[in-house]
Amino acid sequence: MMNPFEFFNNAVRAKEIAVTLARHGFDDLLRQLNLPVDKLGLTDSKSDVPGKNVSFHKRIRLVLEELGPTFVKMGQWLAGREEILPPGLISELTQLRDQVGAVPFEEMKPLMEKELGRKIEEVFEKLEKDPVACGSLGQVYHGWLKENSREVAVKAQRPGIRQRAMADLEILGWFAEQANEKIDALRPLDLPGLVDEMGSGLMAELDFRNEALNADLFNRANPIPKYVYAPDPIRNWTSRKLLLTEWIDGCPAHEADIPAKIKKELACRGAESVMTQALIQGFFHADPHTGNLALAKDGRIVWMDWGLVGRLTREMRETLCELLAGVVRGDATRLTRIATQFAIRPWEFKHRRLEMDLSTLLDRYRRFDPKEHSIGRLMLQMIWIFGQNGAPPPRDFTLLAKCILTLEETAAKLDPEFDPRPIAAPFVKKVLTDRWRPTRLWDQWSWEWEKWFRDFRSLPEDGRRLIQRLEDGSLPVELRSEQVTPAMEIFQSSVNRLALSLILVGMILGSAWIIASEPDNSEKIFGLDSWSLGWIGFLLSGGLGLWVAWDILRHRKPRA
Repeated sequence: MMNPFEFFNNAVRAKEIAVTLARHGFDDLLRQLNLPVDKLGLTDSKSDVPGKNVSFHKRIRLVLEELGPTFVKMGQWLAGREEILPPGLISELTQLRDQVGAVPFEEMKPLMEKELGRKIEEVFEKLEKDPVACGSLGQVYHGWLKENSREVAVKAQRPGIRQRAMADLEILGWFAEQANEKIDALRPLDLPGLVDEMGSGLMAELDFRNEALNADLFNRANPIPKYVYAPDPIRNWTSRKLLLTEWIDGCPAHEADIPAKIKKELACRGAESVMTQALIQGFFHADPHTGNLALAKDGRIVWMDWGLVGRLTREMRETLCELLAGVVRGDATRLTRIATQFAIRPWEFKHRRLEMDLSTLLDRYRRFDPKEHSIGRLMLQMIWIFGQNGAPPPRDFTLLAKCILTLEETAAKLDPEFDPRPIAAPFVKKVLTDRWRPTRLWDQWSWEWEKWFRDFRSLPEDGRRLIQRLEDGSLPVELRSEQVTPAMEIFQSSVNRLALSLILVGMILGSAWIIASEPDNSEKIFGLDSWSLGWIGFLLSGGLGLWVAWDILRHRKPRA
């Protein structure tokens, strides 16, 4: 909920967002959210709306860029959700750029001194006042520590960015709730859930201690430090809003003036590093664009900016390798079978359509040419197909696919003949082979037996709790709304059949009793004796019984 003391500030910001949306031609969306577009004067805000030649998806990107850092970060985060968003929108979101100027050093200095806990002059021998890089969340400065003259990079958070981001997330959450409630077409996207997930990621990225921890984790697990490494974080001077790392004196790898043979080797080393991170360690840099990759003076590749990382469990890595093996074999049936485990709602899983879509995709990549095709792009298209057929993979799969795509683009600048398949193949084979190692199988079986034993041992207690909740009347029963009406119809039909069956039994018993009665004591009704009435009752009962049986057979659910 919004803080009451910030209500008016948030209200002003909310109107600013609404005005920006209306100016770019999204006033119909605002009306669907029941916002007073006319009363707020939003219809007068279209003087500079983009022309008719600007696509719908591009207008979304322009809105995000205009609304500032939080919305740019949101768009960049959504660019990793290829399983739910259309390719045209993803293409635009990947072009998002931070349109921010540098904050003057005089405004950054108080924040830096507060985080350091002392004056800048007491910590730094020298700190340049002009930033070497500016981003939506922070600025990077070049400095030298006073204690040992060590050359460092100082990343400081923009003043007030956290509070602005939290306010924007509150407003975004409100818009998402309204859109999810009032626009049926957007409900499958689960916009409130997306905003919550994106907000958690943004808050984590605003804590620079996480970036320091990620870089440190990579360096400790890095098996090839001779060729690849991350800038060493200086933990004792790092805080939530300030990050100090060693200074990297280098240049973008593709701009380095080195022989083509060395560039080719660098491309391979970078690819090996990504495969090791993702498939062996399960922890990888999720944004390896050219700005985050540098070539140090000693010839090593440097992975910078560890704010965004992906994580894959062992089971996820094995599933990913199974998918890649299925792609290599061109086996759409196998891919479809693997995709079933991603289905969150099994009744929405479209098995046949998924297999047909995958067959079409694999046919396009049947003759893979590294110059024309991309493994990362293939993975993203496959993830999109999964999502459209009710089986969205984990978000980290998308992060890895984008990571591989970016790696391929960067490596191609170093080596135009770069082909990632020979590099990836040994890693995929290792993951799939390790599943069948005796020690691994023993660990799995031991864990399963232990789990089954624990579950079996807890059965009496679980049963006791269930009986107690039944006695207390506190056992909840959940019904999905889309199933209530069919369930009520089935219930009503069953009750009607039961009532007819009881009437039928009564008629049969009554007819039998009438026939069994003495003819001499019987009285005629409508000129008919008891024996005739009894047989008429039997005939009516038989006809009614046949009708009930026919109705049951007519409405029987056909077999699949």
